Amino acid sequence: MGDLLRKKSHDFILGESNSCLLDVIDRYEDCPGALVDFCQSDWLNLCECYNYQLLERWENNRDDIIEMFEEYKQAYGYSSTLEALDNCIVEDPEDMAIAIVNCSMTYAAQILAGIVEECL
Repeated sequence: MGDLLRKKSHDFILGESNSCLLDVIDRYEDCPGALVDFCQSDWLNLCECYNYQLLERWENNRDDIIEMFEEYKQAYGYSSTLEALDNCIVEDPEDMAIAIVNCSMTYAAQILAGIVEECL
């Protein structure tokens, strides 16, 4: 899937170093058509169902997650993090990190789903 994306999308090359995108590609390499599920659901429900998994991703890839979250906010017109997380229950800092990871990874999957759809 990564090779297909590199050949067909010049935009993808620019974001290729982001671990969010690379992790989605690794997970969906064998079935890129399944990325369409991210139009109806999110990363938490489809891939990493436990909060500890999202927190681990936050600790290991914070910079890339924040970068992708900024892209998400810009794409949807949010002016602040709190506005982007308005529908999330945030009671402590861990909840905020979990929500940011979920939004970032879901958005990365949606970006790739759009590119795959264009390529097919």
